[in-house]
Amino acid sequence: MPFRPYTVHSILTAIPLEDPALPLPSSPPAISPSISFFGSRRPSTPNGPNTAAAAALAASSSAGSRITSLIGGGISRVNVEAVEAWDNNLYIGTSDGHILHYTLEEQVSSDSATPYKSRLESRQNLGFGRKTVERIVLMPQVSKAVVLCDSTISFYLLPFFDPIPPVMVQHIKGVTCFSHDIAEDRIGDDGTIKLCVVKRRSIQLYKIGELMTMEGEIPLNDGAITITRHSTHLCLADNQLYKIIDPQKGHMTPLVPTPQGAIPTGSIGGSLSSPKPIVTVVTEGEFLVVGGSGGNNNAIGMFVSFTGDPIRGTLEWSAYPRSIGVEFPYVAALLRNNTIEVHNVLDQRLLQTIPLNPSTEPRGVSFGHGIKIWVTAISEKLKRRSNKSGVLLGMPGQETVEEQRANAETARYAALSTKLLVYGKDSVMALLTTPFVMQVDALLDANRVDDALTLAEEAKSTMSPDNVHSDRMRHELAYVNQKSGLLRLNEPLFDDAFSLLYRGGMDPRVVIRLFPDVARRDPDEQDAEEIILYDGVWKVVVMLGSVDDIVSRNIEKNYSPHIKPDVNSARPTVELRKVLISNSKESLTKYLTRERERRKAQAGKGTGVMKAVDTALLKLYVPSDKALLYDLVRGPNDCIVEECAGLLEDHKRYYALSLLYKSKKLYRKVLEIWTKIFTSELPDPDFTSGLSQIAELLVLPDMDDANLVAEYAWWTAEKDPQLGTRVFVASPLSAQFEPRDVLSRLEKFGPDAVRVYLEYVVQERGSELEEHHTRLALLYVEDVVAGYAREGGRAEMERLGEFLWWRFLIKIDAQKQQLASVPSLPEPQPNLVDRDSNISTSVSRSRLRLIRLLQASHLYRFEEILAKVAEVGYLNPEEAIIHGKLANHQQALQILVHDVRDFVGAETYCVTGGQSIGLVSGNQPLKQVSVPKPATGINAPAAVTAAPPRGSSLARVPWRMQRKTTLLDMSIVKGIGRVVDGGVTVEVMDGGQEGQVDGKGAPVSAEERRRLFFMLLKIGVYFDPWDDLPKSAATEPCAHPHNFQCVYREVMITRTMHLLNTQGVHLDVVEVLDLLPDYWSIDILRGFLIGAMQRSIQRHREGKIILGLSRGENLMVSNELVELYQTMGPVTFDGGPCSECLNAIPAGTAFVHWADKLMHFECAKRKGVLTDKVVAEVEAGVTVA
Repeated sequence: MPFRPYTVHSILTAIPLEDPALPLPSSPPAISPSISFFGSRRPSTPNGPNTAAAAALAASSSAGSRITSLIGGGISRVNVEAVEAWDNNLYIGTSDGHILHYTLEEQVSSDSATPYKSRLESRQNLGFGRKTVERIVLMPQVSKAVVLCDSTISFYLLPFFDPIPPVMVQHIKGVTCFSHDIAEDRIGDDGTIKLCVVKRRSIQLYKIGELMTMEGEIPLNDGAITITRHSTHLCLADNQLYKIIDPQKGHMTPLVPTPQGAIPTGSIGGSLSSPKPIVTVVTEGEFLVVGGSGGNNNAIGMFVSFTGDPIRGTLEWSAYPRSIGVEFPYVAALLRNNTIEVHNVLDQRLLQTIPLNPSTEPRGVSFGHGIKIWVTAISEKLKRRSNKSGVLLGMPGQETVEEQRANAETARYAALSTKLLVYGKDSVMALLTTPFVMQVDALLDANRVDDALTLAEEAKSTMSPDNVHSDRMRHELAYVNQKSGLLRLNEPLFDDAFSLLYRGGMDPRVVIRLFPDVARRDPDEQDAEEIILYDGVWKVVVMLGSVDDIVSRNIEKNYSPHIKPDVNSARPTVELRKVLISNSKESLTKYLTRERERRKAQAGKGTGVMKAVDTALLKLYVPSDKALLYDLVRGPNDCIVEECAGLLEDHKRYYALSLLYKSKKLYRKVLEIWTKIFTSELPDPDFTSGLSQIAELLVLPDMDDANLVAEYAWWTAEKDPQLGTRVFVASPLSAQFEPRDVLSRLEKFGPDAVRVYLEYVVQERGSELEEHHTRLALLYVEDVVAGYAREGGRAEMERLGEFLWWRFLIKIDAQKQQLASVPSLPEPQPNLVDRDSNISTSVSRSRLRLIRLLQASHLYRFEEILAKVAEVGYLNPEEAIIHGKLANHQQALQILVHDVRDFVGAETYCVTGGQSIGLVSGNQPLKQVSVPKPATGINAPAAVTAAPPRGSSLARVPWRMQRKTTLLDMSIVKGIGRVVDGGVTVEVMDGGQEGQVDGKGAPVSAEERRRLFFMLLKIGVYFDPWDDLPKSAATEPCAHPHNFQCVYREVMITRTMHLLNTQGVHLDVVEVLDLLPDYWSIDILRGFLIGAMQRSIQRHREGKIILGLSRGENLMVSNELVELYQTMGPVTFDGGPCSECLNAIPAGTAFVHWADKLMHFECAKRKGVLTDKVVAEVEAGVTVA
């Protein structure tokens, strides 16, 4: 059965068209007996010269046409020549110059042959004699109608078709054709609609609103026979060509020739006439023109764009059409053989041929605003029911709210709008878009599923965004696919069935109910969300029963009574039943998986559909697919725990059950299962991560039960102390645990667990308890000592100490080769800091933690830790740090210079006021340099952020040791200094007074730095320890480059000059010169002396600038004071008492005049009427107004 897009519905038949002044026979009442369509009516207002005659004319509408035409002479027969409709108004133009206005009422009958219930409202004589009404155009947007009759355009008001006086809107004469803008709702910003009018040699462009104004005129030498317009473009035809014109650009594009030759007119005499060109709008930016040679030859329809380019394919007709109407995506052509051919614009296929009754003498097709027809059958077909509806439960009339809402939507689709009207000699018909569900459902009821699906696919091919019926068609397709799927399921073709159900958007809960062992128990009672389904589909669902019933019916149908003893007990049919049930569940699994993917945005939100889908999938996965089962329960899901838990336990899927609990955040149940699996109380080999997975669960961000965390953290600690301790550290609830209690219980697990938790307490929680800091420092010392003893670290430490000394004796350039023969000189290796930055041994990590803590914290007991470090004997940098905390600067510098030989650390020590030796910023809080939490899970080893290697203090000298910028150096840039070529050059802020690098946040004064740097200079390591060498060695290259003393002397001289050149801002020149050996040449000290001189000159010049600025400021203040005196005038004081203390104010003393009161200066100061600034200036002797 082919798809039929349209059906023909009668609107009016046997219309009385003759002049009402003629005698009329008696007739029945004016209202025809057919059923109504439009509910509301307004009073009949006939607008003709003879009201009584018009009423009599209307009364004859059911009696048939009064045809009084004479054959072969006499009065010509009156025919319908133009039709237009809007809302419930129908306007008919006749061949004798009249307009008939009918109003139409509702038609609720689905019988297409029953005409409308109608009323003749008026008969309008246009006043052009018996000239034919060629065209009617309605423009309800501006409440106007335009009529072409006798080459004249006249205007009327809607809806009553009252003529507009020519004084308001002038008639347009000499018109051959016209068109308004087919873009139906296109109204200009000024509330007008555009109209184009063709005369013999021009096109006139108008705008119509309340009045009509002419926009312009386009010359047109060949005139036009027909024209249409869409937005900015016109498409017209003359006797030779079709053309497209752009009025804005004045550009014309020729298209194809217009049809030539002659065609039969259809009159009794058999005369011939030239075919009239046909042009119409298809959609935005697209026209359809009809070409052909006339006669009996085929005609061709061509689609062209606004630019004149052909698009799509072509349409073909067996003869030249009388008229064409386009309702996208359909083209309806009225042919001269009294048929209508309907083509699909999208694929240019012929979809339907509609035969018309020849007695109606069809004359044309009109496309306009259209009317509505109520098709009761579609509202019945698409009616929807709820699973909780009283109708389904045998209680008619009790519809749910959701059901009422769904059916209200269905009611919208039952009111079909028809825009294509076909008119004959005395009748009007509507081409109504046929709901294809009417055709398809009949096929489905006959179990012709394949034919129904083919028809549905044809209908689907006509859907597009421009198709006004697409929304209704989507519901029709859903109905067809759902019903077809259920019928396929009954065959049983499971894969095809579930594919159709998926395409139809069937509620999965309906499908799941067909499988009792998968469906929920009492779903209607447990599920608050209703299932809304088409009424016709519900009936099929009820008919099907369960999948067991379906299989049983098919086996019974195909094998009974041939199988013995019967189909229920025979082995072949029993096996067949198992196979079919298994196949059905496989297909169901695929279907539900697709449905879950479709609704993945709803996963975990607890909707009724997702609960049913996920629960059913879990029941299907448990016995068949363990991998998919784990995928389901690991992610967000809506499985119903009460139904799934027992099934998982029965199949011993304990780990899957725990993951289901975890997805529902039932953490206590998860931990109960995991601990039982770990202790082998419950067998499940899939639980492989063990303690690590338990610990990960305890530190989840959404874990909110502190008691649960503590309970299972201690259980974990019994199995793995380190892992259990990390739970207390990493848990989001860790702040709720009292450190004293946790530490007391951790004691039995050894120092490692205590250290881990103390690191958290000190570094993360920022504990300020001396006990915690001291305990952690002692643990670090013990770790270092134990590590060195265990790994032979003592020898490594001694070698490293030698290297720190020799490192500064190695020339990176050619001098390195000269020293290569020194037997005891080791190959260059990374120094202490660099080594701890790169190696990952536990010893190095432990020592770096210790140094960080000692340097960044000021809350541990310094004396206790110093005693412990000194007892070890080789932790010299740590000892120097603690001496700095105790302000024992001399000892600290002695250790750094003589024992560690860390010159950069010594200079850093002086810059930071003894708070840092460069391994970590002295002004950085401890918690900011803490050991970070492991990034890859709680089971990862504790990570240590190594200190960045520091910059060398040897800058711009031949003995440069390449070292990178340290964290300290960067903090100096931020606080009090900057890095210069690997060294630190101090630039004191705040006028050289203080910077903020103290570990406690206290400022370090410039005087303190000066004292420390001078102390460093006086230590003696920077000078010659071997006085027996020639004094010229201080100014001349060493004569013995392989001699250790010569190398050391040169290094020390270089170090001294580096200190003077980079930190000279903190040193007094006179004190330095008194300290230096007399034999040092000025050339060596040139850099230091030049810098000192530049600073002195700079300070001198800055002083002059400040002095000048101060004098200028004083001058400005004095000027303001003079102006104030001139404005206020003098205050005469003849003496008198103080208003505050009532004592006399002696002459010549300072006093205050405030609020018309006189007060001693001291009294005003006590009363608080003077600001601190004024008080200070008065006490300093500054004149104050």
